[in-house]
Amino acid sequence: MLFTGDEALQERRALMYAFDAERQYLYDLALEHRFDTKTIYKLYSGILLAESLVLDPANQAE
Repeated sequence: MLFTGDEALQERRALMYAFDAERQYLYDLALEHRFDTKTIYKLYSGILLAESLVLDPANQAE
């Protein structure tokens, strides 16, 4: 579904909030030493990649 105008802006804000929440969750897990650092970084990198693809679809590899 494609949104225009204000709906597209709201969608982008919601996605940015969701990705930020995911990164914060991983940060909290890292502080609690619940997972090794390598695992946290791998998951964090995946979140950043997903964020870049979702929020900037024009730069997706074809």
